[in-house]
Amino acid sequence: MRYQSIRPIHLNMTAKFGFMKNKWMLVSFLIMVAMPFSGLAQEIDNKINVSVEYGTGFFHGEKMFREKNFKYPSFYRNFDQLHGSAINLLIKTRPQLSLGVGIAFLNASGWMNSEYSDFDLSEAKVSYISPLLRFHSKFSPMGFFNKGRLFIELAPNIGLSKISLSDTIFTIQTSTKTILPPISNHDLSAGIKVKAGFEWTLSNYAGITASYALQHVWVKSEFYNDRSFTCSLLNVGLIFRFHKDKRFNYK
Repeated sequence: MRYQSIRPIHLNMTAKFGFMKNKWMLVSFLIMVAMPFSGLAQEIDNKINVSVEYGTGFFHGEKMFREKNFKYPSFYRNFDQLHGSAINLLIKTRPQLSLGVGIAFLNASGWMNSEYSDFDLSEAKVSYISPLLRFHSKFSPMGFFNKGRLFIELAPNIGLSKISLSDTIFTIQTSTKTILPPISNHDLSAGIKVKAGFEWTLSNYAGITASYALQHVWVKSEFYNDRSFTCSLLNVGLIFRFHKDKRFNYK
C-alpha cells in the first residue's frame, strides 16, 4: 500500500524557509547581547581563529527523477530535515586573506515522498574535510571593521557519505536461498562549498559568526540513483581568537 500525503504543498515551503526567519532572529539577538559586552574599546587584531558552527537548511531540486516513461524518487532531495556542524581553523596570511582547514558534518533525516515509501525513516550522514580559502575585509584600528569582518569563503571537500536504511529495498534470490543486502553503506563523496557571512568580535579572545553556505556534492551509491545533491545552510557559531598581532596595542 502506498502512503498518500495529505499535507498541503505550501507546508513544505514553510518548513524550508521558516528556519531562515528563526535563524536571523537568533543572529540579531546575539548581536544585541554582544554589543553591551563589546563596548567601545578598540580590539587587537589576531592571526589565528578557531570557530565552532552549527547550521540548519534544506536540499535543492526536484524530488522525483523522470526518464522517458519511468520516474523514481531522489534519495537526498526527499529529506525534509538537514542539520550541519563544523570546526574550522583559519590563519591570516594577508590583511585580507586567510587560509585554513575545516571538518564538517551533514545530518539528513525525515525522508518522505507521497508516491514512494522506499526510503521511509532512512538517514544520511556526510562527513568531510576541506581546505579553506577565505577573503575578508581588512582589520581597522577604528570604526566598524575594528570589531566586524565580512567574508566570502571557497572550500573544496572530500569525505564519506553514510546511509542507514530502515529496511532492505531489494533482495537477491538464488536457487537455494534469499540474500538480504546490508541496510547501511559508506560511499566516497567530493564537493565544493561557497560561504558568505560576517564575524563580530566580543573581546580580544572571542567572537560570534553567522553565514550562508551553498554546497554541491558528488556521490555515487548502489542504493540510490542520485549522483549529486545541492543544499543550503544558515550557520551561527562561536569564534576563539589566538595569536594577537603585537603591533597593535590599543588602550
